[in-house]
Amino acid sequence: MSRLDVSSITVEPASVVIAVSEKALAISLEQTLEAGGVSVVAYCPDLGLSGLPLSARTTLIVDRQVLPKDPRKFIEQLHNQLWRGLAIVLTEDAAAADFAYEGCCRIKLIEKPFGSADLLALVKSAG
Repeated sequence: MSRLDVSSITVEPASVVIAVSEKALAISLEQTLEAGGVSVVAYCPDLGLSGLPLSARTTLIVDRQVLPKDPRKFIEQLHNQLWRGLAIVLTEDAAAADFAYEGCCRIKLIEKPFGSADLLALVKSAG
């Protein structure tokens, strides 16, 4: 039996990081995305957003309750750190939340409840 050379194995970074406050929602999102062929990491937002495992093009799915008071500034700080992914912000009222994201690129709002197909299409379009 030959030994596996683990030094040659590369692990692809997750294409989506989920950081939402509700555990049931995180599980549902993870299952939906994995069923759609998307690699996912569920991140516990209680650990703070500074530890998000983002690679350059990772999509971040985050609910509004997890983001700091100034979400636009937070996303701009991520972009200043060479993150070029899409932030999908889950919100209860997209029309009311819109003002905070006006003019900020690479942020999409999605209002709860939303369909699995809508979320998958948005994630896959980000790639």
